[in-house]
Amino acid sequence: MVTIRQKLRIGQAALWLLLPIALSRVASEVNKFKIPMPTFESPERIGNILPKNKRIRAGEIDLGTQEGFNLALEELRKGDDKHQPKLKVGEFGRVSYHYYRMEGEAKKTPKQLDELIKNKKEFQNAQQKIAQLLTILADFNVLVVVGEPRLKGAAGEWDPSRQTIRIGPSALAQGSEVTLKILNHEAMHVAQSCHNGGINYKPKDLEIELSPTKIFQRQLNSDIYSQIGAKTKRLESEAYSYEYSNKAARHFLAKYCSGKSSSPSS
Repeated sequence: MVTIRQKLRIGQAALWLLLPIALSRVASEVNKFKIPMPTFESPERIGNILPKNKRIRAGEIDLGTQEGFNLALEELRKGDDKHQPKLKVGEFGRVSYHYYRMEGEAKKTPKQLDELIKNKKEFQNAQQKIAQLLTILADFNVLVVVGEPRLKGAAGEWDPSRQTIRIGPSALAQGSEVTLKILNHEAMHVAQSCHNGGINYKPKDLEIELSPTKIFQRQLNSDIYSQIGAKTKRLESEAYSYEYSNKAARHFLAKYCSGKSSSPSS
């Protein structure tokens, strides 16, 4: 069987460069991704809405197809299995836990690990939410693919010039819950574009309340964001604030993308 990574490798030579609007990070390993945000001088409207077959780049996998979704689901399950704590009973009944701990993640207590072992259904719930969000995005004519974002190290990106969300293979490898957060984040950027005119427009902030705990502050205060303007920081602050809520992502898509023209231009 050809894996996602192999398919992407086959198409690497044919990729052309596009400048994305917004980047997201893998929530559990945010410090690994040091990606400067680009500066834009383009008009609010970024080209025409393209037919989906003209948006996808060589080697990318369309998550809107059954084959593409099944391939992604296989990778998600591998990631979930890796991050699922495992209880082992050794000689003389000695209990030990085997658990993949993310960089910067605090060590969990045996009680917390027991809870994670019991809550395996959370992975299945995340997979269902991913499928539902993919359906909603497809209804708004947004293409979602597994493909390498243009900027190295990015977990995902929203590219309104091609009306496409890209999710990096490395994100899938971290499992369903992390991938859902990334997709929620990029869906918020789609809603921001719709708020400005449609899926082929630059994102515009929704003027919504940001997280009171300022979960975005750690990212935006880092050196990688030092060169971006206040408007872009606001866009990212909104996306970071609501990436943990699939309900919020769907709400803002419905609010701002419904009724917008999303037909391909001839």
